[in-house]
Amino acid sequence: MGAIVSFIVGIIQLAFFAAIVLAIVAIWGYNTLRRLAEAVKESESNIGVAVRKKVSLVNQLLDVASTYMDRETLVMLKVSQDANPTTGVEGTYMQSGTVFSTIQGIAQKFPDLKASSQYTNLANAISVSESEVQNARQRYNAAIREYNSKRSALPHALYAGFLGFKAAKYLDLDTIESPDAVVQKQIISDDGDRLNQLLGMAGTKVIDATKAAASQGRLIAERAAKQVQAEIASRSASTAEFYYLDSSKTPQGPVSRAELDGMFSSGAIAADTDVLDSNRKTWTKYATLIDAAVQ
Repeated sequence: MGAIVSFIVGIIQLAFFAAIVLAIVAIWGYNTLRRLAEAVKESESNIGVAVRKKVSLVNQLLDVASTYMDRETLVMLKVSQDANPTTGVEGTYMQSGTVFSTIQGIAQKFPDLKASSQYTNLANAISVSESEVQNARQRYNAAIREYNSKRSALPHALYAGFLGFKAAKYLDLDTIESPDAVVQKQIISDDGDRLNQLLGMAGTKVIDATKAAASQGRLIAERAAKQVQAEIASRSASTAEFYYLDSSKTPQGPVSRAELDGMFSSGAIAADTDVLDSNRKTWTKYATLIDAAVQ
């Protein structure tokens, strides 16, 4: 009887000791993963700060460009700064890149804009901010790599999922096709019970809505950019001047396109008359202009 009692007491003591060891390991593991998760969260926040800085500079450059074109034409290109690292940093970043490329295209058509000190200073600042965004992304992905490596290594791999620490996804700012990154902050930062609740249908709906919003923002920026480029092309065509060679091959002009068309109608020039668009460097036939207008 005494042997049985001693055996039972031994089992209870062993279980109690094992429980203490498991509690210590769990607390140590949770604190370790929590520290790494907070490092990821901080790096993620830094990306948002860097992207918002770039957006602010792009919008300032857009204001400068609007003094050379109709403000109403460019106002739709404004990039919203409301996005944050968990709801649309990828879409905001891509939209700001589209707008900046559009402004650079405008500057090619307006040499005074490109030569202005405001344009130069802001363009240089945007290049610097772009480097800051990429550096922040690299630091973020480095934090993700450390977190994932620690989470998947023993003994953390045995209880990381139970404690609510999910595998994190790397961030690629050049695409919005990775929806898992959208809820990454919640998955690796909140407590286990609350984290598990985020993995249901509600989380999926948030992901889909975020992808749609980011895609819509990019499409709006691209459409606006095309409209601006079309207006620039139309304005250039309407203000272009032309030179032409008379019957003795002597250059004449400049004349407007309307005047050139009038000369053709009156017979002063023929379809094979050589003409030169002041915006171009090579002579062409007047018939080429007619064909281009028809197309």
